[in-house]
Amino acid sequence: MAKEGVSLKFVERSSGCLSGTIRIRGNLYSKRGIAALIGGCLMLISFSIDFSYANLNTYVISYLRHEVTPSTDYADWIFVSTSKTLVQGLVMPFAGLLSNRIGLRLSLTIGSILYSVGYLCTGWAITHSLPLVIVTMAVMHGLGFALVYSQTVGAVMAWSPSNPGTFGGICIAGYGFGSMIWNPLETGFVNPLNRDPVVGTNGTDAYFEDPDVLARIPKLFYLLGGTFIVMQIVSIILLRVPTEEELAEMQPILDNKDDKDGDQENANEGTFSLKPMQVLKTSEFYKMWVSFLAMNMINMFINNYQKSFGQLFIKDDSFFAIIATLSSVANGVTRMIWGYTYDKQGFQFCMMIISSVSTALAFSFVDLAAIDYDSLGSRIFYGVWICALYSMFPGMYATFAPSTRDTFGPQFFEANFGLIFTQNIVNSLMMIGATQGLFRIVGYNGMFFLTGGIGVIGMLASWLMPSRMTSENFRSRFEVKPSFY
Repeated sequence: MAKEGVSLKFVERSSGCLSGTIRIRGNLYSKRGIAALIGGCLMLISFSIDFSYANLNTYVISYLRHEVTPSTDYADWIFVSTSKTLVQGLVMPFAGLLSNRIGLRLSLTIGSILYSVGYLCTGWAITHSLPLVIVTMAVMHGLGFALVYSQTVGAVMAWSPSNPGTFGGICIAGYGFGSMIWNPLETGFVNPLNRDPVVGTNGTDAYFEDPDVLARIPKLFYLLGGTFIVMQIVSIILLRVPTEEELAEMQPILDNKDDKDGDQENANEGTFSLKPMQVLKTSEFYKMWVSFLAMNMINMFINNYQKSFGQLFIKDDSFFAIIATLSSVANGVTRMIWGYTYDKQGFQFCMMIISSVSTALAFSFVDLAAIDYDSLGSRIFYGVWICALYSMFPGMYATFAPSTRDTFGPQFFEANFGLIFTQNIVNSLMMIGATQGLFRIVGYNGMFFLTGGIGVIGMLASWLMPSRMTSENFRSRFEVKPSFY
């Protein structure tokens, strides 16, 4: 029988140079597991284009405003970003169950096709209307993400059951590092001569109007879509879950580790797992859900509007590309650090730091307006704050993935992690309402104060969680044979 939490669909036996194990800093890892980790990172890098949304916002909206619909402005971009997260929230729990039925590789293939073809089609959609861009760039991305993200992370963590945070954090770091590739690629392709945006008729936002810049924007999406396809093919070849034999090769080192609770159940096949409907009956789920919602609100607003806000005080498109690259490095590196820290310190410790620092930074980002226009001081402030923010709130992804696995068990990880992502439904609707209503009234300053206030709620939810969590705590309450039925 297969161990709980390890699907054997689409599994091949290790052979050749990828067979056997290697020792890294005293830990024993399967060579095939390292290859799967590389494949997982590559897959998430290809899907990480949304961390360049702040950059794409200025290009896509500028094109639509100049070439298609003159009334389009940056506030309308929220329909793109929230449609993607809304679809994720609606679909991920069901996609998790589906992927358990059809297998990892088929799930990754379908999700990758939806995502990459969507971006290829955006090159055509952007020449027609914003609603078409929402479908090709956001809805198809959300559907693809639902079939790929938790499946990739779950498969990678299965190769290191004793340190899921570390392995998962390295994999999820790929999503953080992605914008280090996409931001410079986008700016270098669309605006190689660093043309400045022009202040619009509303007197507050600046839009690109240079004909050469605008002409390259549709072509950008053909470049992105083609690049995604190549990366995903390589990833699907490398990425799979381990067999019993491969886990057995790593078992000696697992047996010699000191379990934090004096119990090695997490590494053994007796690990208890909650079904999705059982997860919904626990208070831990709702505390995690609220904490994730609050941090995602900060994430979404900063990720979508950091550049358009910065353009009010700094006039240099290349500067924003540089800061986006640096923040991407911070994003990726700190995800690995947060994953490792989770293994050592647990959920509450990580999320209290992430939520409190992110909240303070969101509240204080408005101080950029108090610094001299386009000065060295304004550039330093913007760069430091953005890099600090991207060192904090992305850590929630490296923390929530292993904590979901530890708290509710490995067998239904994809579906249970999808339940956590249902906060995207509320998040998306709140962001649409705020940006289409409040944003036009209170402006950037009011929105930063709003997201900071929501961050305080996230701090409280994180503080109410136990320092460490394990699915064994629920065994006596939900002792049944795990089943989808």
